[in-house]
Amino acid sequence: MSSSNFLKYRGFLMVSKYYDIDTFEYVCNEFQVRDQDVFSITYPKSGSTWMQEILTLIQNDGDTTISQTVPIWERMPWLELSLAYKHLESLPSPRFITSHLPVHLFPKSFFTSKAKVIYTVRNPRDVLVSLHYFSKAAGFLDELENIEELLPKFLRGEVLGGSWFDHVRGWLGVKDQVNLLIVTYEELLQDLRGSVVRICNFLGKELNEAAIDSVVENTTLKSMKDNKMSNYSTLDKEIMDTQKSPFIRKGISGDWKNHFNPAMSETFDAAYKEAIKDINFKFVWDQSKAFPFENGFSSAASGGLFCITENTEERGNASRGTKGPVKWVRELEGRYCRQLRPGHWRGHFSFCVASVVLESGASARTLPSCQSLSMAKVSEQYFLHEGIPFPTIVHNEESLNFIRNEFQVHDDDVYNVTYPKSGTTWMQELLTLMNSKGNVTHSHSIPNWERVPWIEQVSAQKFLQNLAPPRIMTSHLPAQLFPKSFFKSKAKVIYTMRHPKDVCVSLYHYCLMAVFLENPQDFDTFLSSFLEGDVLMGSWFDHVQSWMRVKDRVNILFQTYEELLQDLRGSVVKMCNFLGWELDEAAIDSVVENANFETMKDNKMTNYSLVPSDILDPKKGSFFRKGISGDWKNHFTQAQSECFDQIYQEKMKDLEAIFTWDQP
Repeated sequence: MSSSNFLKYRGFLMVSKYYDIDTFEYVCNEFQVRDQDVFSITYPKSGSTWMQEILTLIQNDGDTTISQTVPIWERMPWLELSLAYKHLESLPSPRFITSHLPVHLFPKSFFTSKAKVIYTVRNPRDVLVSLHYFSKAAGFLDELENIEELLPKFLRGEVLGGSWFDHVRGWLGVKDQVNLLIVTYEELLQDLRGSVVRICNFLGKELNEAAIDSVVENTTLKSMKDNKMSNYSTLDKEIMDTQKSPFIRKGISGDWKNHFNPAMSETFDAAYKEAIKDINFKFVWDQSKAFPFENGFSSAASGGLFCITENTEERGNASRGTKGPVKWVRELEGRYCRQLRPGHWRGHFSFCVASVVLESGASARTLPSCQSLSMAKVSEQYFLHEGIPFPTIVHNEESLNFIRNEFQVHDDDVYNVTYPKSGTTWMQELLTLMNSKGNVTHSHSIPNWERVPWIEQVSAQKFLQNLAPPRIMTSHLPAQLFPKSFFKSKAKVIYTMRHPKDVCVSLYHYCLMAVFLENPQDFDTFLSSFLEGDVLMGSWFDHVQSWMRVKDRVNILFQTYEELLQDLRGSVVKMCNFLGWELDEAAIDSVVENANFETMKDNKMTNYSLVPSDILDPKKGSFFRKGISGDWKNHFTQAQSECFDQIYQEKMKDLEAIFTWDQP
């Protein structure tokens, strides 16, 4: 937003076109507040219009005549607009007045009066998002940047209204000195009727049940959105173009989760905690609640809810006690586009959103619980083996059956096992260098897929038999598909794991460049596929659990990608000890030096640049992308992250292991 649009006065930012310093000073120093006055005060985009509508209807005992015939800015005019005080001074009492003023600019006469203030406050994250969309419609403002670029400006108070933190801190600081009622936007959403009654009690206004019903009915989002006297659609487009973005947009709480990524959320949270630490007030949005079942419904035993589509086969039945119909996907897809994928091969969708329970009219425990269906169809890129999608380009049923049932594991074999995009290539490089005691000849002259070959690929059957011991091999197989002979041998497995959110992001980018895999539509869709296990090599959760369950039966070392990043040298020493390989300090130095990210990225024998572009298209991505931990925070929205966490906790609850990324 251009600074030329703003008038800044004592830390308060407003639009220079409609405000002036003389008015601010007059209002603060000379405007005479009456004892009967009622003020609705907010920081911008915190529920100002909603409270104007509520107070108009309360004032008129629920009668809608004025609210449907007089524009909202005339019914409850703004105190600080240029020269507005002249009009306000002529109004009869009780005057209902609106303001965005911070407490230090409010009329001094208020603090010696009996006038009342209703201060409406809203989760600042949602305020930020709403400000962004407001700027699209407001012709008197420059359209704000994307929300990620807007965030630091909001935190610095360089937006319409100035600092949210200063505004809220100021009014909360006088709550015990004046007639002040604090109402939150979230409370209005959760219990509008209860909030109306509370406001009436504060104002000393008695309404009968019918009047309260009318207030509630006519201040719902839909009613206000359809009311031209409230939705600002009567203003000239030069002032408010509601075609670009409706003035009354969603009217919900938590929409910020669909706009913030976790990195933004962390930045905001750090600033927020510091800014409000001295405020003696507990905001609704800071109070703990059991996500996602926030509406009094108990969590389904399965940890997720299932919604049937018209494509669902008669494989699952609604559990007993279902109350009412479960809505079909088409009726929900617009609202839950991040969870629903119509026509997907599994024919059912799992949910972690409590609102779906409300839509269905059934309690969480009685929604249909469909059995997971086998893949109804396969694509050209995949075939299904034991419920797991394998790419057709390098696998077939024969090769997988051979490895599992006939392949003979040797006692001195070493296996590098991972779920895709969890550090496979890194471990191939490390094992090559460790086996050669730091000598780089092989790692610089032989492609890594030949040095540490894949056991499950079509070409492996003959190739693996000719390898000289100790054979060092790679696999993405889960434990149940691994060679049966392994479990009777002394062979060793190093199983490398990575934070599943980072795995998901890395796999998404890999699928974009891998011509032989299905191209993901977008990250939302891919994330849903990942959580369902409908991606390359199936479910991350199942894969990790399969190997964790056999840890006491075999020679296995668990290694995490994050540990390699944090202490590569220490990890090398740990692996050498596990394998019984003795390396001197110079050899370990060489391993560490030649297995760092930049070295591998420049090594053609490792970076997959030798692979033809009709297999891996370098124009669509880089095989070595970032090599960091936590990049998921730049891809996930907060809502996606919370949904992922809920599923993760449910899926992994029976494992005793505490992973690196779960440690505080």
